[in-house]
Amino acid sequence: MCIRDSKHALPLRLQAYERLALFTERISPGALVLRLHKSSMSSGSLHSALISTIREEFGHNVTQQIYVSDKAWSKVMKAKEETIRLINLSYEQTGNVNSGTELSRKIFENTAKLSHTPSQEAMQAIKEEAVSYTHLRAHETVLDLVCRLLLEKKKKTKQKTKKKNTKQKKKKRTDHICMMQKKQRICKRDNTRSIV
Repeated sequence: MCIRDSKHALPLRLQAYERLALFTERISPGALVLRLHKSSMSSGSLHSALISTIREEFGHNVTQQIYVSDKAWSKVMKAKEETIRLINLSYEQTGNVNSGTELSRKIFENTAKLSHTPSQEAMQAIKEEAVSYTHLRAHETVLDLVCRLLLEKKKKTKQKTKKKNTKQKKKKRTDHICMMQKKQRICKRDNTRSIV
């Protein structure tokens, strides 16, 4: 890893935290309903719009899992799945015959029964990880960075040397075997000459 790579990795990782924070905020039940509900919508059409929006938002952010821990990503996945489950439950409780307003009311009621929404849990995990990561890098001095990079370089050099030594040992063994076979052929040839 070179200094240039670490300079590029940090902004990408922070951007991933920002995007996932925005995603969890956008899929929170209250924000979704307020953004998508139209007065003329039926319960079924609002239900469809809510579910498809969550899946679409998730699709736009799925690549962010590369930059965050498995723990944070699993919280984001859980937020998505639990929000869909909450919307489906509210829809089952109202049915397709009611208006979108009735479904909205039921979603707000079911959300109010929770101590915290799935989005809030995911947001907390994202915040904790982002703060932890940036805190770690923020306190890394130039000397720490150089030391870390030198240790990584030393580790890579050791691995290369080990590989090289293994290849040389194999070559020596192969050369030794070839030389022994050559000697055996010469001895056999000499033995045949002495017999004749």
